[in-house]
Amino acid sequence: MTFRKSGAWFFIGLFAGVVLLAGATLAFVQVTVERLIRADAESAVANWKRHFALNLPDFADIAAGRAPLPGSAAFLAAHRHGMRIVRYQLCDTAGHIRLTSDEIEGQVRTGGTVVDPVAGEVAATAHPKTVLEHTDPLAPKSLFAVSYQPILVRGTVAGVFKAYVDQTEKSAGFDRLLSMVGMAFAALITLAFAAPAIVLQVRSRQKEAAEQTAEFLAIERKVAQVRNEFLAQRDELTRLMNRATLLARLSKRLARLPESGHTLAIHNIDIDQLRRINDEHGYDIGDGLIRAVAETLSGAIGECDLVGRISGNGFLIIQDEIEQPATALRFARRLKDALDRPFVVKGLDLVCGASIGLAIAPAHGTTAEALLHSSELALKSACSPGVRADVCLFEVGMEAQIRRRHELEALVRDAAANEAFELHFQPVVRARTGRPAYFEALLRLPRPDGSYVPPTVFVPIAEDLGLINAIGAWALNRAAAAAAAWPQPLGVAVNLSPAQFANADLCRIVTDALAASGLDPHRLELEITEGLLLRDTESVLGQLQTLRAIGVSTAMDDFGTGYSSLGYLWRFPFDKIKIDRSFMIGWEARDQHISHILRTIVALGHTLDMQVTAEGVEMAEQAALLRGMGCDFLQGFHFSRPLPEAEVAPYLMRAVLLSAFGDPPPRRAALQLVTAR
Repeated sequence: MTFRKSGAWFFIGLFAGVVLLAGATLAFVQVTVERLIRADAESAVANWKRHFALNLPDFADIAAGRAPLPGSAAFLAAHRHGMRIVRYQLCDTAGHIRLTSDEIEGQVRTGGTVVDPVAGEVAATAHPKTVLEHTDPLAPKSLFAVSYQPILVRGTVAGVFKAYVDQTEKSAGFDRLLSMVGMAFAALITLAFAAPAIVLQVRSRQKEAAEQTAEFLAIERKVAQVRNEFLAQRDELTRLMNRATLLARLSKRLARLPESGHTLAIHNIDIDQLRRINDEHGYDIGDGLIRAVAETLSGAIGECDLVGRISGNGFLIIQDEIEQPATALRFARRLKDALDRPFVVKGLDLVCGASIGLAIAPAHGTTAEALLHSSELALKSACSPGVRADVCLFEVGMEAQIRRRHELEALVRDAAANEAFELHFQPVVRARTGRPAYFEALLRLPRPDGSYVPPTVFVPIAEDLGLINAIGAWALNRAAAAAAAWPQPLGVAVNLSPAQFANADLCRIVTDALAASGLDPHRLELEITEGLLLRDTESVLGQLQTLRAIGVSTAMDDFGTGYSSLGYLWRFPFDKIKIDRSFMIGWEARDQHISHILRTIVALGHTLDMQVTAEGVEMAEQAALLRGMGCDFLQGFHFSRPLPEAEVAPYLMRAVLLSAFGDPPPRRAALQLVTAR
């Protein structure tokens, strides 16, 4: 290092000496050049002045301000410039400019007001003076010498002759000479000092390279260490804290709670649709969505709060020093609102949705692991059927609920694998005659103890597990096979869930079921809920048209429960609408408007050439009311409860005996599989 420093100082001193010597030489040459240019200009102007004095008898008079004689005027006009003299002026002894060569020919100012102070100075001292200036802005490298020469008459100054001499070429020549001298001088200095300087520089560079290599390796090791430490604490995709780091911070804050008396909340956030977005758009878009969510969460938290990514689609926020659980709930709902809005990722509008589970410390846990477990239980409750994409605060007993859900999931998986589901059938009668027209098949999940799990519980679980398509296909095949054994024209109808319509193989599954059972397509009716119409409308419409083309009829189920019914009823090829059972419940409450609404729905269906079925008929008065309105079909406990498959035949036998063959059998019948009931 000492050798390196001494060599560097030597080289710096050598360079400084060369620069100083070159600068001094340059200054000397420049001064010499300026003197030569001035002397040359003074000589040229003096010769020009003598030429004027010999040819102008009134030379001094013109300088004093008198008009030139005719011969003098002609001479002046002919000699406005010459050789390197581009302009001249005649001044009086006071410095007033009396004549300028590039003005009107021969005109002399007799009362000149423009004063040249340098001309006045030359007239006073009787000594010539030359100055250098660049007067042409369009040619910045041009150089002019302005020379002032006293006009002497018998030893007395009678005026001043001022001339502009173009010294550009001479200056360029001197510059070339100066450059040659400078290069020669530099070459001599280089030859004199280059060898030791090069040797010194090579040795210095070698030593410096070795030191730099050592320093670089040390820096590289330090950077790698810092990066490894960072990655050990941060999520690589979002740069948020990772699970281990965030839980360590949570442990420290929980340890301070007994002393501070504060409470804190953790928000366990699950991005609901990330898997679907990855499947549809690829992991690059999914990663972009995760980064956008991370930015949103980072911008939403307070100064003392922390946020991290704890799983592929999971984030955790530590909300510090909350006043009460309601504060955390309000914050969680704001987070949910922010995450429910569309995210723009590479030009795509993505709606992911989020579920949030909350836990409060110390009430729901005093350690990081316990509090996180409580938040996970709350999150699972938020994701449970019926409350998906919601906010849920931990409550005692949630663990038992989660355990029961796990048991139900196992039961659904086992039933799907072993075809342990059952179909029960509820008759639908003709309103006019009361005789059975078709059956509604209800999907049942038996428990080991002989009881049944309600469809409102197990169907959402089947959808979450991705089993609804397999279960729906089994139910469709089983219902078609059962109806094929009944007397014609009794048949089946299947109510399909939205997940089944999302399956591109739906039409094939239906045709396969018809072929396997031998059931006439006209004896099959498919029902869909109006909520399905909001999902990929064109795809649903295309599938319905294909099914109808092969002879299967269609119906809109639960009509009147949503805002979309009237908006889509005219677009889709429905054969029937089913009035939701909620209208019958309202009628039982003696709501006066229900009758008007029912009559309107029946009239609307008939106007559109659709048959109308009313569900939930429990009393004879309801049946009479609907019959009077012209409703086509009635269904409910007033006529029969759902029947196991083995009891359908005895029921039909009783119906035949009761009817005593009064009316011909119905032209078309249907069996409905309800998977949402």
